[in-house]
Amino acid sequence: MELNYTGMMDNIYSNNNIYMGNNMTSHDNINYEYIIDNLDNSAMTCDYDRFNNNEDVHEIRKIRNNITNIFNCDPNELNESINTSNINASETEFMNEFSNYLDKFIKEYLKEQDNYLKCEKDLINEKNESKTVIKKLDIVIDFMKELSDDDCDDGINSTIIENIKEYSKQKENSDRLVIAKNEYYNSRLKINKFLETVKKINSINTTNTCPTCLSNVVSVYLNPCGHTMCGDCYERISNNGERKCFLCRSRVLSKFPLYFS
Repeated sequence: MELNYTGMMDNIYSNNNIYMGNNMTSHDNINYEYIIDNLDNSAMTCDYDRFNNNEDVHEIRKIRNNITNIFNCDPNELNESINTSNINASETEFMNEFSNYLDKFIKEYLKEQDNYLKCEKDLINEKNESKTVIKKLDIVIDFMKELSDDDCDDGINSTIIENIKEYSKQKENSDRLVIAKNEYYNSRLKINKFLETVKKINSINTTNTCPTCLSNVVSVYLNPCGHTMCGDCYERISNNGERKCFLCRSRVLSKFPLYFS
């Protein structure tokens, strides 16, 4: 006896009575597992060749296979398959210019750092030299205070006094300290301009790049200011005599390693 599976399945969900041939039987007495098993068996024996020859199915299968190939392919192969002519030329030019400008910025930034450290070292040396000159002049002043008028009339003492005056004028007219201060000041202004840009870069920094060289990863932090830098940059500031933070110019008392977990 053939069963009307379609009718029975409709009635399963509509709670109506199910007809089996000419006999009407309550759905409470039907073995639904038997019906479902027979539906599965019918699906197993379905003629799929008829559907495989369907052009719509073939087209959908082709789309499905293309998506699968893209999903499984190597990213490099996918990039090669992209039509580069669709990329906006102006956007490409802008990114190239930006990349080149960033490389130039880093190069000029590092160059100005070296100049700044040199200016700072020269200024320190000139300050130390000026301190020495001041001490010598203090000694000269004390010496001249002890001289009497009679001593000044002495030919030897007169020569000494004239030499001391000439030495004092030479130190007074020396502009080495002024030049060193101006060069240091101008270099510091340039560094501050660079640091303004570095702060903007750091606002999008996700890789903990050293703000001093913009190349290495930060590895130490400074005490007491708390600024960070890489080990190479710390060695650079350490070799310049007085250790000062390059960002805030605070004196560095010590450094500590920085770990990222």
